[in-house]
Amino acid sequence: MNQARTGIVAVTLAAVAIAGASTWTLRPTSRGSVDRDGVAHPAAPAPASERMLLVFRGAEPSPTATPTLPHVAPLTGTFVAGEATVVSDDNCAPDEAGISHCSEVLRLDNGIRLSVRQPHDMMRIPCLEPGERVHLQAA
Repeated sequence: MNQARTGIVAVTLAAVAIAGASTWTLRPTSRGSVDRDGVAHPAAPAPASERMLLVFRGAEPSPTATPTLPHVAPLTGTFVAGEATVVSDDNCAPDEAGISHCSEVLRLDNGIRLSVRQPHDMMRIPCLEPGERVHLQAA
């Protein structure tokens, strides 16, 4: 009986250790909350690595198809290819097709702020997270 109990405890501890280790492979997000506009964000995990943002000039691009390559369009500021930090993510209410047109503010490493809009399905593609590091590249 004592050996069976020890075996159960060992298996339980191993399962907890494996589950705990797997959570370190994904960067958890603060989503699963509600933004300033009252829009609920699903608790979808953001990619573990820095995302590259494809910056489209002119009309808003088609919705983002993959989590690691968001499509954005500049709203204000001067686009410069390079690294940036996400400052904010707002206005995420989805349209009638279920696509959100989130407004984000990015702070480029040279200090310039750039406002962008990202069309995406929040149920499949996570929003940009404040504090997240991203790489900007012209589309």
